[in-house]
Amino acid sequence: MVLGIYKTTIKVVTPYIIEAQSERNARMSIEAKFEASMTQITKLRQQITQSQLLHRSPDTATSQAHRRSGEPSSIREDSATTPSMEQSCQLRDICGRTITSGRMVSDNTGIPPECIRVIIDDINVRTTELFNDDRTFEDIQLGEIVVWPKFLMKI
Repeated sequence: MVLGIYKTTIKVVTPYIIEAQSERNARMSIEAKFEASMTQITKLRQQITQSQLLHRSPDTATSQAHRRSGEPSSIREDSATTPSMEQSCQLRDICGRTITSGRMVSDNTGIPPECIRVIIDDINVRTTELFNDDRTFEDIQLGEIVVWPKFLMKI
């Protein structure tokens, strides 16, 4: 051996090298999952933005639909598909951690169908970003309404 490295040293260090390699592999796996999650979030944000751009004014679309069907304009959606007014829920992040709790709002016109409006009652993690918004939960107040994807909610 050269430069003071002996067989005994290599035998002692080998388990640490193996452990470091397994830690590196685990970190790379987590980073890959994180990148996939961020890609999914980016695609969802793009879909939300495109959907908002494509939707007409909710009041105009609703009144035209009700004029054609003959229903009163106070009825906006089918009550079977709409959650009850102010049903409790928890908003979660992509890792499944509960960020905040709130109450779902039944009027979700003008937002993508995969999202829902929520009145914020309690905030646990203030640094989490809002969807389709440059703000975080730190920038909002209790009682404010936010739009959140349904797949990241627990009712």
